[in-house]
Amino acid sequence: MVLSDNSSANVIKRKAINAFGCLGSLYDGCRDYLLVQDNRNVQRQSFKSSGSAKCIVIQGNSDAGRNILRTIDIENDLRLSLLLNLTPKIGIAAILNNSYRINEYTRFLYYSWIDREEQVSNEGIRNLKLIDSIKSTTPATHIITGVNYGIDVLVVLQLPSETGLIPGIDHILQKISRSLSNDNEIVSLLTTEESDQLRKITNVTVYSNISDLTALNNIFQLLHKLQIIKKSKSYPPITYYLQPLAVVYSQHMRNNVKFHILPSELNNNLEQYVLDRRTMIINFTRSFPKNLQNFLSGYLEGKLCNAYKECLHMRKKYLLEIEQLSKLLIGVRNGQMEISVINNALINKEQVTLKNEHNELVHNLNDLEAKANLINDLLNQNFQYCNVVERDVNKYDNEHTIKTKLIEIDHRDRILCSDDTLNQRNREQFNKLLFYLMQEKKQNPNLRLIYADFSYSSYKLYNMYILSSNNNKDLSIQKSYSSFKNLQTSVSLPRREPLIQQSVKEDYKPRTLPATDEIINILLLGETSVGKSTFINALANYLAFDSLEQVQLNQPIVLIPVSFIMTTGDNFDERIVKFGDMVNYSNDEDFNHPGQSVTQHCKSYIFDLKHTDEKFRRKIRIIDTPGFGDTRGLDQDNRNMEHILQYINNLTHLNAICFLLKPNETRLNIFFRTCLIQLFSLLGPTARNNIIFCFTNARSTFYTPGNTAPLLKTMLASSSMSDIAFKKENTFCFDNESFRYLVALRNRISFTHEEKHEYEMSWSTSVKESNRLI
Repeated sequence: MVLSDNSSANVIKRKAINAFGCLGSLYDGCRDYLLVQDNRNVQRQSFKSSGSAKCIVIQGNSDAGRNILRTIDIENDLRLSLLLNLTPKIGIAAILNNSYRINEYTRFLYYSWIDREEQVSNEGIRNLKLIDSIKSTTPATHIITGVNYGIDVLVVLQLPSETGLIPGIDHILQKISRSLSNDNEIVSLLTTEESDQLRKITNVTVYSNISDLTALNNIFQLLHKLQIIKKSKSYPPITYYLQPLAVVYSQHMRNNVKFHILPSELNNNLEQYVLDRRTMIINFTRSFPKNLQNFLSGYLEGKLCNAYKECLHMRKKYLLEIEQLSKLLIGVRNGQMEISVINNALINKEQVTLKNEHNELVHNLNDLEAKANLINDLLNQNFQYCNVVERDVNKYDNEHTIKTKLIEIDHRDRILCSDDTLNQRNREQFNKLLFYLMQEKKQNPNLRLIYADFSYSSYKLYNMYILSSNNNKDLSIQKSYSSFKNLQTSVSLPRREPLIQQSVKEDYKPRTLPATDEIINILLLGETSVGKSTFINALANYLAFDSLEQVQLNQPIVLIPVSFIMTTGDNFDERIVKFGDMVNYSNDEDFNHPGQSVTQHCKSYIFDLKHTDEKFRRKIRIIDTPGFGDTRGLDQDNRNMEHILQYINNLTHLNAICFLLKPNETRLNIFFRTCLIQLFSLLGPTARNNIIFCFTNARSTFYTPGNTAPLLKTMLASSSMSDIAFKKENTFCFDNESFRYLVALRNRISFTHEEKHEYEMSWSTSVKESNRLI
């Protein structure tokens, strides 16, 4: 029997991304997609490998780390197919779905071991009479005539950020690499000290052609499991060898099946272009500076929100571009298009526009980050920050009207007026002014220091100057600089509107909005672990995507990192599901103490409202709060409530106070009533008109409040709060499990068709409720 020659120029080699292929399986080379996975009785020859093992360690910030697909021996054409979404990113290629940031603390451990090889002759393939089952509509271009079986593993290791630990861990990883390359037992060779160092690795993620390995998140478990698997006699494919159908069935298909490989240089250019664009989008998605919301509010928070919206817009354009490039690549591979179409796509003028948009977004984000740092520095020096745009200071103002807008008689204030240009041009003078004002505050602790920022106002500021309230007698700082204007004025922040606005039904009248967008402020309250953070994440996705399918094609928006346990399989194995950058996320979140509030401090999240009239551009701000019912006791609840009241006291208004509850509760937390009383004491009786109730996990009660409803009615009646409405108009029922479903998919957890259908129904109902809420 003459075997098919796997070294022939006609044969192409492919990493077995989909490990369900076998000898005789059909393959679409244009898309790198496995088509037929039947186990036909093929006459084959099998022989053991000569012990081919490979293990390498790669640094995350190296060139090899940046193009990890090339480093782990995935072929040029297959890399393009993966990057352009022509074939599913499964098996070892699922590394492309990795949600963690790759940086100088990241290491890749790649291990490949071949147990045996199988081949089948062309005559053996012809004897299968596959030609009769290959339809003219089947996009098959090749057939598998050779398979390598074994283990293929890529491990992503996140090292601790302590630089003193890294050289030691790197040395141990190299020791592991040498041992695996030589087929040596490694776990027993590690010393106690080396094992202790490896335990300091903060995160381990495994990608492999063996599903049992991908569930592991511990380096010791992985090494032990590898030794067990290598003693077994059954391994999935690592590599396929593909013969063109036009060669195997030359009499029947030579003119029907066409497959062309892209020239090497063009392939590399296209790959590099897609990698650069993909890296840019991923970096924006992963590292968008959400922590800036701690320092930016009002106008600046709106700019940050617009930047985030622009980031989503760029992602959408990127996906459309990838879709277009994938169609062009298929067209060239199957001979229906000329190679020049790809060259033309890479030099399209649209690419220049996209690059300019990218640069502008980076510039805006850098400016916002610099402003957040300035505001933080000012706060640390006891300065309040005031953006004069929010006081409606504009080019039509003069000194007198600016005084009127920036001065409040009831306080002893000193306001430093400047902008970014003046600060950069006169950094020394700016620092001296800050110093002198801080010295004055030391002599007069009741003095309030304010920085008035003119950077975003159409009013042109030519010099820094200080405004003082009339009841400030000491103006010596003004006299010490010729650039100051001696304005005998007083300074204030404008008087606030009533914190609670009347309900929309009673008070809303169409009006022309100012240049900045109007924001609907909703305070979100609820018991610890009720799911406030999940609710916010889910709501962000309801507002950003029209359907569950659309989210799956992209990536869920995760404003707050999530971590929860899911049980999978018939044995109810527990899986810890995580999504979002928990390592670099703000310290405001505590995921390590069950029963204590995960959210440690108030935090605002702003979303654009879809389908609103351009004239009435509106946004919604959800204010996440620490949960009540904290296991640390009522004292902690009181401290949390005091913090919440202080936080909302800085807002100009609240549109609604939302209580998030679960249906079918057996009792209401005792602090629930106290929370209402304290809120009303600050906000006044009109706040009762702005209470809304939202129920999560409501799928089990057919999207009704369930047994919680009578408990809530009884509590309101017994607390002399019977005038607080609790009816359909201000009650909304959600089931945010569809968001957790999306996160689970990102963690490679599979679901049945029935489960998928339930989550789709959950998504649809929750979207309707969110639209009714807004």
